[in-house]
Amino acid sequence: MKVKCLFKQVDEKHLHAEVDLMLWSPKMDLIALSMATGEVCLFRLSWQKVWSIPKINENVFVSCLAWRPDGKVLSVGHTNGKVKLYSIEDASLIIEHNISDKPITSMCWVADSSPDKPIPENVKYSFESLKLHDGFKDASSEYLPELPPLQNSQEGCKSTANIMRLKDLNNLNILVISSASFVKFYAFGIISIGYLDTYRDIKEILNVNLSDSLVIFNVVGLSAKDSDVIVLITHNCEELSKNKEEIKLMSLKLGEVLTLIKYMFEVIKQMSEVWEDILLEIESKLKKFAKDKFEASGHSLRYELLRLLLYGNPSDDLKIFMQFDLKKQTLTKLGNSVQNSYSQIQKLLVKNFTIVVEKILFHLTGLLGLSRWPDKFLDLGLDEKLLEEAMSTTGALIIKSNEVQRVIDVSIRNFSAFYAWLYPIKMKLSGEVSSPNLANSGNLNQQEINFVAQFINENFSSEEDVKLEKVGQYLRNEDLSNPVSAPNIPWETFLDNYACSFSSSHRTFFYDSCKNNSLIQVANMMQKNFHFVLEKCATKIKDFFKITHTQNFSYSSLSSSVTHDLKFTVTSLNMGNASSDQHLLYSIVCLPVLKKNFYLLKQEAGLAFSIANLSFKEPDMPEAFDVIDRSFYDSHSISLLLQDDNSPKVIHYNLSCLVPYLKPAGNGMDLSDVPQETICEAMEEGERCKILENMKASKFAISGSRKVACVLFSSRKRVRIFLTDVEEEDEDDEDVATVSINNSKLSGQEESHSAVNASNMRVDGGNDDDNGGDIDKENSDSV
Repeated sequence: MKVKCLFKQVDEKHLHAEVDLMLWSPKMDLIALSMATGEVCLFRLSWQKVWSIPKINENVFVSCLAWRPDGKVLSVGHTNGKVKLYSIEDASLIIEHNISDKPITSMCWVADSSPDKPIPENVKYSFESLKLHDGFKDASSEYLPELPPLQNSQEGCKSTANIMRLKDLNNLNILVISSASFVKFYAFGIISIGYLDTYRDIKEILNVNLSDSLVIFNVVGLSAKDSDVIVLITHNCEELSKNKEEIKLMSLKLGEVLTLIKYMFEVIKQMSEVWEDILLEIESKLKKFAKDKFEASGHSLRYELLRLLLYGNPSDDLKIFMQFDLKKQTLTKLGNSVQNSYSQIQKLLVKNFTIVVEKILFHLTGLLGLSRWPDKFLDLGLDEKLLEEAMSTTGALIIKSNEVQRVIDVSIRNFSAFYAWLYPIKMKLSGEVSSPNLANSGNLNQQEINFVAQFINENFSSEEDVKLEKVGQYLRNEDLSNPVSAPNIPWETFLDNYACSFSSSHRTFFYDSCKNNSLIQVANMMQKNFHFVLEKCATKIKDFFKITHTQNFSYSSLSSSVTHDLKFTVTSLNMGNASSDQHLLYSIVCLPVLKKNFYLLKQEAGLAFSIANLSFKEPDMPEAFDVIDRSFYDSHSISLLLQDDNSPKVIHYNLSCLVPYLKPAGNGMDLSDVPQETICEAMEEGERCKILENMKASKFAISGSRKVACVLFSSRKRVRIFLTDVEEEDEDDEDVATVSINNSKLSGQEESHSAVNASNMRVDGGNDDDNGGDIDKENSDSV
């Protein structure tokens, strides 16, 4: 016979460090843990470690966690005011937000759950119907080329086309972050779309909550005027909900540009790694020889090389230099390295860099079009002028990449001819036979002689100066040391002569070639201009939030009974039905000094708060249970972790059962004036209650969406894992269940031994319960 129960234990595990925070994924059976050591770990329900992230530094710890609603990204808030987003697939850092220099106090991440509005008959075939049905669907991926994957030395072949994890997101989701007394909003956790810093009456924000319908926003904090007052502020943000499709489209396009910029700088990084400084070694030797030669005879190195090219006989000084200073090994390495490195840089430019910059320009053009749609996007902060400046520097970057390609083409061509001419001469002067492929290279044709002469004229231009290397200067963040002369391009000649006669709006698209700037400098300019666009978008959304209600609660009588500062724990649940415009806010307010009760607050949209002071006991108990932890199980129920002199209990209550205890709350009400309501009932193990035997609990994490729970022991280094809302075997099947459990334990031991034996195949290099490394590849592959 099957009996429904609240909890069914599936495992018990030890941990390598004390646990501070626990949070279940909303979509997968994964739990994120922050340790007292500062690291963050991700475990499966079976308690296999997927990956771990080491602490930032000695003085920085994790202050809060939040999951993206689809469960694919984990947000980690730190005590140094930074928030980092990690992909659950490989623990890679997606983006980092510098919120403030104060600790992150609260985060919530919600996805729009409003139902799609029906399309009226009169707009069914209009653009408005396209907006309602497709949500401004961006189809650029269907005709723009895909970005080739980049070869990463640490991770192998790596594609960064979805590095921001924005692909296949159909609904808008918003990450809300609070620190000190202000709040920031990030669309998809990536794009800053606004902030609120008007809470002058709040000293520190304790909790933020945005409804799934994006209509109600609530803030709970400590009063700045009176240290014994809690402030609850309710906002109406219907304008945010009305503009959700526009915000979604804008944010996805901005996020796409951010992704492409990150890809672009990864390409630049790889080009810098490919470039070798072997030419600089030869260049330094030639500079020294040129200087000594000019001081001794007044002749330049260019004169000596051209004389050698024309007559075939070097001067005595040049002969000595080539015999003793210019080593054969160095010259051989020079020929191979320059050809290989320049070819690889050119390949990255053509196949990766140019494509990604052109895609950036495409999306910026799309954003510019949106900025010229004022009734839809003006209030979202898209600035036409800032976008034009970003497009201008992006166009300049395309021109600069073409310039680098020309320089590489000419350098490879001329240097190959110069090397083919010089190497046999070196071998002849050294008394050696040159390699077979260069045996006849001294017999140059007229075109090759012209290339050699051009190389000598360009690289040995002054009496004492030698500049062989022209590609590496583009990969340094400084002005070009040897700007190349641009070819005679009719379009540039036309712009130089007539651009001033065009209006300023037209001159925006006459892209500057930035002749004296390196490729990295122009890329940095483009990134800086795009960040100006992002900053402007982050200033407008604050106008969407209107404060509708402010509620103060005093706890002066409670604070006078303790000598230390009271640290509140606030948990909020914002539930609503967007179709009927009914919204409810439930908040649990707890004070450590009050161990046996907590306050439950409720507010309906536009109405005052009601409050209840709740405690729990059994009929034969002299006093109430200690309330160790509490959490909303789902949108309709609450779970409590209770403790008496015996074993702790987890009990499950429907919120509707607690509503009768709520009483109207006056503004400024002292919490000590709220009468305590004791719920007295027998708590026997069954559908609503689970007795946790042989343990002393300290906190728990529970998820109604995944029907899982994790209870932490008081040592904070040991956990029990449970399934919730399951059916358990009755006593008639107890023997069968016992045999099954024993077999499961035996199988688990075998798996544990197998995992230890295979530890050399895992990045974290150890047992799942011990201190591990960064990623458990075996377990993360199937996340």
